[in-house]
Amino acid sequence: TGKVSTSSDDDIYQMIGRSYISRISQTNKYCDSRTDEIGTVIRGADWYEIVGSMQDYGYLNYGTI
Repeated sequence: TGKVSTSSDDDIYQMIGRSYISRISQTNKYCDSRTDEIGTVIRGADWYEIVGSMQDYGYLNYGTI
């Protein structure tokens, strides 16, 4: 697993993730109905580490999420 490195706008990432989970759970009957209770926002660093990705480039150079 990678090391968690939050940015100053981590709260925005969390809000977007939780909003997406909430909406997709409501529209997709195959989603787990327990999404709110099991904490389904997972950081990519919990899976693997990527240094110098396109996400890094876009965020560092353009401030894009």
